Amino acid sequence: MWQLETKFNFTERVYALRIVLLAFIFGVIISICLAFKLGFLVLILLLAIILLVFGIFCNSYKTWAIGLAILGMLGGNIIGSHAFKNFKSQSNLIGSLNNQSVVIRGQVVKIESAQKGIFVMAQLRETNNQIWPYAKTNICTYINTANELNIGSLLEMRGNFNISQGANLQCFGYLNNPVVLDVKLGPPHSFFNLLLKLRQSLHDTLSHNIREPFLSLAQGYILGDDKATDPELKSLLNRTSMTHIVAVSGFNIAILFLLTKRLFIFLHFSPRFAYGLSLLFNIIFITVAGNPASAIRAGIMLSLLLGAEQLERMGNFLNILLLAAFVMILINPLIVIYDAGFQLSFLASLGLFCKQIVKPKSEMLAQDRDSGIKSVFLETFWNSFFVMLLVSPILIWNGNSLSLKPLLANLPILPLVPFTTFLVITLLFVFSFAPSIAYLLGLLIEIIIKAQLAILKFIAPLDFLLLPVPKVSFLWIIFYYGFLIYGVHLQLRKTRAII
Repeated sequence: MWQLETKFNFTERVYALRIVLLAFIFGVIISICLAFKLGFLVLILLLAIILLVFGIFCNSYKTWAIGLAILGMLGGNIIGSHAFKNFKSQSNLIGSLNNQSVVIRGQVVKIESAQKGIFVMAQLRETNNQIWPYAKTNICTYINTANELNIGSLLEMRGNFNISQGANLQCFGYLNNPVVLDVKLGPPHSFFNLLLKLRQSLHDTLSHNIREPFLSLAQGYILGDDKATDPELKSLLNRTSMTHIVAVSGFNIAILFLLTKRLFIFLHFSPRFAYGLSLLFNIIFITVAGNPASAIRAGIMLSLLLGAEQLERMGNFLNILLLAAFVMILINPLIVIYDAGFQLSFLASLGLFCKQIVKPKSEMLAQDRDSGIKSVFLETFWNSFFVMLLVSPILIWNGNSLSLKPLLANLPILPLVPFTTFLVITLLFVFSFAPSIAYLLGLLIEIIIKAQLAILKFIAPLDFLLLPVPKVSFLWIIFYYGFLIYGVHLQLRKTRAII
């Protein structure tokens, strides 16, 4: 029998936690196809409890871990089934309004400048004087002016309603040709309105120092402001499959996090207090940038990694990535299926993780000794290759094509992104007390972005790098990722590495 002094060691407990997180995520995924009935759920729960008890008292780690995995999958399935059931009901109800003239009443939750006018997102409260039964159903529209609006305002509009193409968690539908019937202003000094003013202030600062089309790219680095992106630039990015560079990426969040932390330490704050202030600063920044999945994922991971550093512990990348995914899915289970940004962000992170397994640090250090510039290009190429290896099934599933243009475009462009992001952030910091320096930084940023655009214009016509792919089945995607996992497993056995 299991003795009290005999316990599972720390490594075994960490691996068990990883198994639970993986099982939870898998349970949410399969809940879209299968919702267990209550009686079967009870049987699964009893089986999990029996395995857990047997594993503890018989000191059987595998049995204990299997019990935890079943428990995690059960929890993921329950949460996912409930979320998907509500989502389906919302979709059916909102589908009945499609292509109709409707009067909606909602609370404004987002306002952005855009090429089409002012982009407004509102949470539905009423449709045609009927109370809307679901929470967090967002309707989007474009209006000519939003001078009287702020976040929290109650807005009543009439227009022709069209549901979004495909599942869209941000906007369930769009109101075309809206006529504003009534506005009740929200609290102008609320926290979110202060963040809205901060976003507008950052936008004005960049507009004052950087011209179009360079401005759109600079805004994308730190604000993720794709709706205000110059149409020609957006077309160029779509043709080269490089739209990811105008989104707030995890790399940009990391730059900002480390920059603010070093600044606070330079101002003689203690390391822990500097970490806390940097964490608060980045939460505000991610909110200002619109809460994209990639930024939230990076924010959670950086917080955990640097938090472990403050506790003098070494964070495990895979465990932290799974924990970040768990937190985001727990808040909104729908993102695991319906948010392409979430899927691509985590798959890209897993791609970089796989690169570290297949090409260990000893090989990368050997490359660094060869040549500085050469090593940068090699590092960028392998990063792009492994990221594409992981995200390509999702891209093929959504677009029936695979573009190899990013492999070529990333080589000269990605090494410039962190430097450009650093310059843009520095410009925002120094503008208030040194406008002349900010003006010079703006000129330097324009030169760098002009070089990036020249590279994109050269690569855009190379359509032989755009490979059409027949429609693939979901089973093919499962087989593809299963093959990759098996390959990583063989590499780990070969190198005897522990992840």
